[in-house]
Amino acid sequence: MNDTLPENVRDLHSRVTESANAIGEEVQSATTTATGEAQKAVQDATEATAAAAGQAKTMLDDAGRAAQQAWSQAGDVAGDAVVAGRRATRSVSRQIHENL
Repeated sequence: MNDTLPENVRDLHSRVTESANAIGEEVQSATTTATGEAQKAVQDATEATAAAAGQAKTMLDDAGRAAQQAWSQAGDVAGDAVVAGRRATRSVSRQIHENL
């Protein structure tokens, strides 16, 4: 019986070692898969953020150009209003002088 005990122990040790190795391989495979998926998610998020930043920059540039154009047009309109006001003032002044 003593001869079979060490053989049983060796067999058990061998089975435990094989199981541990198999579990280790599964854990390593799962870790590799999870790492790859995480890297892909980070890459996708980075690309999406860069695209959104590019779109935001384009929108801000467009808004800046529109604001400059509106400012310029407002200046033109104000200038035209000043000129029209001066003409009206001169016209009224002439009429007053003519009627005096």
